[in-house]
Amino acid sequence: MRSLSSKLALAGAAGVLAVLAARAWSDGYGGSLEPITPYAAAEIVTPASVAAHRAEAKRHMPAACSGFEAPTGNLGLAYIRTNGQRGPTMYTWSGSVDGKRHDVGQSDIASIRIIRQDPSRRRTLVSLLLFPTLTPTALVKLQPSYRMLDPRFRKTVAMWVLTTDAKRGDLHIVGDAPDEGMPPHAVALARIPADSEIRFRGPTSANPRDPKDLSFYWWAIPSVARDRAYPYHEGPMAS
Repeated sequence: MRSLSSKLALAGAAGVLAVLAARAWSDGYGGSLEPITPYAAAEIVTPASVAAHRAEAKRHMPAACSGFEAPTGNLGLAYIRTNGQRGPTMYTWSGSVDGKRHDVGQSDIASIRIIRQDPSRRRTLVSLLLFPTLTPTALVKLQPSYRMLDPRFRKTVAMWVLTTDAKRGDLHIVGDAPDEGMPPHAVALARIPADSEIRFRGPTSANPRDPKDLSFYWWAIPSVARDRAYPYHEGPMAS
């Protein structure tokens, strides 16, 4: 049987460890709770560095899709003519929001839902879930926690997207990964059924990644990633 002094010593040691763990979480990253983020814990984040990750993220956007056979790999948009000639891959969704021209980079989009097709006017109505609705400059200035960022800076907008261009062809959603030796998969936007959804997803500890893939979380600056509510972590707590 342990003596009273031994029990007190063990209790004291446990208390010290708890304090150290709490300090480690509040002061930086570490252990099984290490957040998935492109930034180091002690990094001095600037609007320029956030903007660079935001720009990189547009090209590294894999997704889980429902309602249609999805392209593989990182997604983008491209015009394809009837003869099969394909234009360059684009990473910005452009269309009409409330009657005005609007451009949204993919790295600002959490998900896309097809609301309805309008074949007579060659356009598709999509619902874009935007997150976060902050510029890099505003993000760095605010230094929000994750709980402040979500859902405060989450917004849904409806956008009409033209599905055909007279010179460039039909607009397709394309993937950059070959499927069983085939060329990158492409799906005409006009052929995607209503209620189909594209949910962009970043890397987790469960799926291998290129370091550039971490830019998906361009908004996860240290103030965000330190929050205990931040859901994307290495190790057993990965989402």
